[in-house]
Amino acid sequence: MEIPKDTKSDWRLTFKWPAEFNANLEEFGCAIESTHDFNTGGDLIREAHWKSKAYLKITPTEPKHFEWYWGVIYDLCNLLTLLIGETTYINYVKAFGDEVQISPYKKSKETIELYFTQKKYVLNKNIHYYQMILPYSRISKNISDVLSLWFAKAQHLRSVYDLFFGTFYNPGLYLQFQFLSLMQAIESFHRVTKGGKYLSNEDWQPYRATLASGISKELDSGHRESLKSRIKYGNEYSLRKRIGELLETLDESTSSLLTPTDKFFTGVVVDTRNYLTHYDDELKDVALKDADLYWANQRLKILITILLLKEIGIPEDLIVNSMKENNKISQIFKK
Repeated sequence: MEIPKDTKSDWRLTFKWPAEFNANLEEFGCAIESTHDFNTGGDLIREAHWKSKAYLKITPTEPKHFEWYWGVIYDLCNLLTLLIGETTYINYVKAFGDEVQISPYKKSKETIELYFTQKKYVLNKNIHYYQMILPYSRISKNISDVLSLWFAKAQHLRSVYDLFFGTFYNPGLYLQFQFLSLMQAIESFHRVTKGGKYLSNEDWQPYRATLASGISKELDSGHRESLKSRIKYGNEYSLRKRIGELLETLDESTSSLLTPTDKFFTGVVVDTRNYLTHYDDELKDVALKDADLYWANQRLKILITILLLKEIGIPEDLIVNSMKENNKISQIFKK
């Protein structure tokens, strides 16, 4: 658009300070708050430079070892990855120590900058809130509860966290390995949250002993031990049953989005897991491959994401409605 030379125009730049929070996690013994820096540069006549940067500040109620801080940072990265749907990395860490004398009349807290190495990564710096799974604005009222539950359940769900987020931080993994990690994460989630045994250990012992005693002594000793090992885990739910029970915890509308045909989806992912674990020729033709395996991985990621978000108190309808508005996820639903 051309502006006539004789027209005088006013140009204004404005900046709106982003929303911040301060969550006091009493049970975890710390507070986590968001802070923000905003710097300007240029002569503001010929050029103007603005730089906005947000931080998360961790303040324990009592002195903590460095490893404690590192664990909190690790879990915060995982939570942000879950909410955003994109891998997050540590960009900058600064710590504050005791007050030190910096001049005859002035004291200031000691500043410690942390230098570290991490795996080379490509960070998406231009992601916008509408590309996130759950933008802050949608959970701002419950952010303290979300953070409290995330850290309270961290140790309980550690194996799930490690297996699931490992697929984000290792995007170069073969599809088969990603699939196996995701299936392990689902199995672990069910085991941790629901148990998954047909009988109590006490009630199972007599049956286990009976089955073990029935193994023929004519078999090779190694073969007998292998059979005994299988009997040991014979009281645990099958993977097929675990996935079925987890799908049943979701609303029917949610389940239909993830798995238009529940039994088929459950059956095919279990068959694929068994094939990739044992490479049984009987399952070779039914196991997922190539593009089908890729889309199965995406659906499994969405399933685990929903389960974890529900575990930290976020309503299912809020999660699903937000996912439907996410272009990337809506495309997965259509596949």
